[in-house]
Amino acid sequence: MDTVLNNVAERQEILSPQEVAAKQEFESIISSIRYTINGIAVQSIHDNNIRINYNFELERMSQQLRLEAHSGRMTWSQAARQASETRNVVMELLRGKSSPLGRSIAEWMKPKGRSFSMLLDVNANSYYGMQFNALSPLQRNTVYGAIVASAGRNNIMVSTTLNSVSKFCRGIIIFSLAISLYNIGMADNQVDTAMKEGAMFTGGILGSIAGGAVAGLACGPASPICVPIGVFVGGVMAVYSVDYYW
Repeated sequence: MDTVLNNVAERQEILSPQEVAAKQEFESIISSIRYTINGIAVQSIHDNNIRINYNFELERMSQQLRLEAHSGRMTWSQAARQASETRNVVMELLRGKSSPLGRSIAEWMKPKGRSFSMLLDVNANSYYGMQFNALSPLQRNTVYGAIVASAGRNNIMVSTTLNSVSKFCRGIIIFSLAISLYNIGMADNQVDTAMKEGAMFTGGILGSIAGGAVAGLACGPASPICVPIGVFVGGVMAVYSVDYYW
């Protein structure tokens, strides 16, 4: 009985050239997807750090402008206008530092910042139920103050979601690195395998960034479908190429 089982096991271990090629192809595709997900995870962590810096800079700016207005060194009107303009400028600067995927999501959610005149009417209607031009000087100062204060606040739901995604992505990267370390440890040529794993990890990051950038140029950076597809395809192609030519 043992002899029969051993013969079956040996038969299962003997693969035809076609089966070997198919197995290698499957493993290459799985690795490409894994490292592409790694690349997306790295970008998500980066984008969350960008958002944290964005929130910090805006809060500091808002506090400084309120101090300037309270001290009389500038009027509330000047403080509100500067808060509105600065928030929009900082938003565009930080979007430029974000990954293509992060920028596409941000611009899809909020294509551009609100103009100062729009903020005046929105806050006037919110506080007093009328247009800004119909307000008294005291009421206008209240609106100006609200604009300055709101310039330093962030979208709690978005920030909380990004923090959660960032933590999840760190877990993905740690898990993937554990797989890479296992592959290196089990390899006959550990140095070569380590270099290959590193190249594929880098390829997943750079390929997904490049794919997202190309898709952004083709479809527009605010495309919620085209850019993510470009990110995924670019990453998979880059990692697959590294694995194929290594």
